[in-house]
Amino acid sequence: MKKLRLLFTSMLMLVTASGFAQDSYREAVKDYMTALDQFDEYKSKMSTISMLFQRDGQVDIDQLTNRYFEEQLKNELIDYSVSRMVSSGITEADLKEMVSLLTTPQGKSYKTHTKDMATEFGKFMYKPFLLLMEKYGKSTDEMVPYEPIELWPGFSKGAPVQRKAEIDDAYAAKFNSVIMESVIAKSMIDAMKKSVEESRYASQYDDVEGYQKSYKEGTDRIINSVPTIMLNCAFGILTLEDLDYGAMLMSNDTYCKFVNSNLTGFETNYGEAKNMAQSIYLNYLQWMEGNGAKVTEDPEVLMNMFKSLLNFAD
Repeated sequence: MKKLRLLFTSMLMLVTASGFAQDSYREAVKDYMTALDQFDEYKSKMSTISMLFQRDGQVDIDQLTNRYFEEQLKNELIDYSVSRMVSSGITEADLKEMVSLLTTPQGKSYKTHTKDMATEFGKFMYKPFLLLMEKYGKSTDEMVPYEPIELWPGFSKGAPVQRKAEIDDAYAAKFNSVIMESVIAKSMIDAMKKSVEESRYASQYDDVEGYQKSYKEGTDRIINSVPTIMLNCAFGILTLEDLDYGAMLMSNDTYCKFVNSNLTGFETNYGEAKNMAQSIYLNYLQWMEGNGAKVTEDPEVLMNMFKSLLNFAD
């Protein structure tokens, strides 16, 4: 009997210790997501998406949206991150080291400035599409004749995107060596090239071969312009001190482990991540409507929501 009690006690201690370990890892993931401001960013995104709902005073849209985040979405995000990091071999020690790197004054500056740079890059790249939406996306009884939109000054006539005159050679060289030579930038450009190669839009046109050639030439020019566009967007935001910190991060084994994990995860789990994003969106809509919110039909509101979402293009 004593042996059975001892065995039972040992098993109970093992299960309890395992539970504590899981709680500890989950807290480490939560701390990491907090250090990256991911919860605040998701709150801001949800606040932007809440523009979909009528604000007629019958229900408090902001209060409902905050309730949805705190009661449901926050835990879902943590669960998803825990699962992804465990499968990627990220340890609790790795998470704690990343938090220590990201919460230093230099780490906070680098994180903020790289996000601001990415936002500027997103706005620059999407500006032509916004112009098209503003011109042709409004409800009207009149047909608006289509006219090509100039992506950037002189670009459609063969002129490349020019480096800003105020950017000196030393800054440009340092930016290229730290940012553009990083695995992150190279993977982004490779993904853009792959997207062009796999494009299916050509099937909509009679002259498929001619369209494909024209489409590829145009998109190749855009992709080749990305380093200059990113440099222009970084200048005045990303400081030389930020670039020094970035160079240190790129040489840190734990940081590289996270980067490689994220890049591999994006490549292998893209479908899963896409399904999760769709699930969050649909669950939010259903939850809000179930609590009395009504979806707006105002196209101007939808346009403003899309513009606001560009702030999270990074």
